[in-house]
Order: sequence, then C-alpha cells, then structure tokens
Amino acid sequence: MTRHAAALSTLLCLTLMLLPACRGTSLNYRPVEPVAAWTDDNQALTRPVGPGLIADPNSPIPDVPMPVGFKGVADQSSAASTPAGRVVTHIYQGIADFPDANDFYANSLWRFGWTQTERLDPAEKVALHTYTNGTETLSITITQDRRRITYRIEIKPASAS
Repeated sequence: MTRHAAALSTLLCLTLMLLPACRGTSLNYRPVEPVAAWTDDNQALTRPVGPGLIADPNSPIPDVPMPVGFKGVADQSSAASTPAGRVVTHIYQGIADFPDANDFYANSLWRFGWTQTERLDPAEKVALHTYTNGTETLSITITQDRRRITYRIEIKPASAS
C-alpha cells in the first residue's frame, strides 16, 4: 500500500469512527434566506415572515414608521430642517402584497398624530396618500414593481404644500 493510499485509508477510518459522536448534536447554523428582490441601491430584500406589515420600532423617521423588512434607499433620500419645519424625502423598498402596503400607513399613522386628508388609488399598483398633523403635510406614494413595493415619503411644512 502506498503512503497516499494509507493516509486516505486512515482518514476514512477516523471519519467513520467520529460520525456516531456527531449524531444528535446541534450545529447551530441559520439558513440563508433566499433573496426575493433588490432595492435600487442593491440591498437584498427577502420575503416577509408573516402576513401583513408591522412598524419597525427603529424607523429613520420616528413619527412615520418604516415597515419591518423594508430598507431605506440612501442615495434617493434626504432630510433637512428649515425655519418653517422639516423637509424630508425618504424612499423605502421591500417585499409585500400591494393591499397590505396600501393599508399600512392608513392603519398606523393616526398613532403619531397624522390625519389622512386624501387617498387616491388610481391604479392597481399605484396609490397616493396625504396626511397632515397641523404643522406639516405628509405625502406617501406607493408603487409596486413585480414583488417589490416602493414608498416615497415626503414631509414638508404645511405652508409649503
């Protein structure tokens, strides 16, 4: 038997001896979730875990929550503070059913003092919602491209709208 064959035989024997010891042990690995889509700035989006959308407690805008699992598109977002108030444009993208995406803000913004003043659903995959809170106007445009939902969030002083 050559040295190479002897080493291979020894390795095989050791492997077979150690296999029973591995039985019943937990490997503690987390499977990789398949990517369902990409944001405009190439962040991976995965499918949501359950039905519906819920607010992310760590949203970039505290009084306009981003849905859990959605990602902000930084190169299309901006925020500034002016003497008249906030001027914010944020883009959020994620995977959701359009009806859930369309109802998310209508069902959650009242908790933050926003009152809906207009809701236009002109097409199956496009909607526009407008809200006020007394000093500011919030416009949310919702679009769907295949499985990906895009929210365009715009906050302006009410006097500038």
